[in-house]
Amino acid sequence: MYLTWALVVETKKNVSEGLPHVFVNFLLSFAVAVPTICCLRLRTFASGLLSALRQDLANPDLTPERVLKYRRTWTHLTNLSSGFIVTPVSMLLVTVLLVILSTLHSYETVERLTAGEAQVGCMIWLIGVPFLFLLFVLCEIPHRSADVIRRRFMNVLQMSYCRYRDDRSYHELHRFLEIIWWNSPVMTISGYFELQRSSFKAVCAYDPNQVKTHCLVLIHSCSFQIVTVIVTYVIVILQFHLSINNSAELTRWNGTQAMLSVNESVTATVTNKHKT
Repeated sequence: MYLTWALVVETKKNVSEGLPHVFVNFLLSFAVAVPTICCLRLRTFASGLLSALRQDLANPDLTPERVLKYRRTWTHLTNLSSGFIVTPVSMLLVTVLLVILSTLHSYETVERLTAGEAQVGCMIWLIGVPFLFLLFVLCEIPHRSADVIRRRFMNVLQMSYCRYRDDRSYHELHRFLEIIWWNSPVMTISGYFELQRSSFKAVCAYDPNQVKTHCLVLIHSCSFQIVTVIVTYVIVILQFHLSINNSAELTRWNGTQAMLSVNESVTATVTNKHKT
């Protein structure tokens, strides 16, 4: 928002022209902040529960009822983590809007840099960085909370070597470990998009000749990679823009050649008339 304000002042535009952009940034930040804060609170609670479980596992008097309480609490945490997004349509629109804004700002940055306007291109890139940062936060924080709920609980249960007086405690702990093994808490937006770290990484290689294949993969995949999508869209837009410029230059060149041919023919006709 501050960068937008600086751009408005630098270009000496009307302040009212930058207010809609500031308002949209505020709404996007608020929409991302709500699930992020919830995930941070969930991660804090899961870390406290994990510390209590680690202490109880070192106690030989651990009862199966106590393990059952931990398992039920962990199940509630998993269900809560998977159902954080109570307005999936709005959050899906926010995610799509962030992807579109990041793509357009990246394209405009490349366009300005190729045109020799480095200062304007850098300013546009700085304005587009917060959108990419919001996408990163939206995928990273749920991933970390899910990592605490699943992987760290699994590590603590696997490293338990204490001898308990009640043999049923071993059975409950083994059952608890199996439940964690077969359940992976992943926060999704209505099942179409998974909020995890792998959704943000750019691992796939891009081939300009396989744009249709990439599009089909993105349509049929529930968890697509955001950075790959943005880079792919920017390259496609640049190719489309370059093709339009090339066709326009070719048309202009053909028109120039046609005009030269007409002028030569007219000049030749006039010369012949003068000779006769």
